[in-house]
Amino acid sequence: MFVPNMDFPSFVTCVISAIMFLTSVGSRSTIREAGMLIAAMVLAVLLAVAVLAIGVPKALALKSAVDQTVGLGLDLRIMRLTGVFEVLGGAGLIVGLLGVWLGIAQAAWLGAAAATGLSVLMVLALGFHVRQGDPVKSMAPAAVLLALSAAALATRLLAM
Repeated sequence: MFVPNMDFPSFVTCVISAIMFLTSVGSRSTIREAGMLIAAMVLAVLLAVAVLAIGVPKALALKSAVDQTVGLGLDLRIMRLTGVFEVLGGAGLIVGLLGVWLGIAQAAWLGAAAATGLSVLMVLALGFHVRQGDPVKSMAPAAVLLALSAAALATRLLAM
């Protein structure tokens, strides 16, 4: 798991700076926009970590992913393609976040596009599970990632 290497005084300084920014903003709508941007960033990070964690083993065809895919009766080429799409979606979310942080407006749209693509991918995954007649328990990861993708997309668009 990635943990930033930040000492406690630097962390406190960051928190105080964020609080000062939010309290110094002139209007309520700007505070709401800043809150929405923070929510969009948190959701994008959570989603990126999740899809990279499940996508990398699929894209690299690691044994755990291959065993699970064979158990579902899915072609290994589809598994690898799905993994590549998940990795690209996670990378797009991260690049979109960096764009927001660096002030590059075009990169912010990449994050929204990545969240859209991941939402579509999770709808397709749910459709596959329904068609296979899988139990609800096996559909839960795709459903949770779909909800997270939709929330990341909605907050990203509202923060723009």
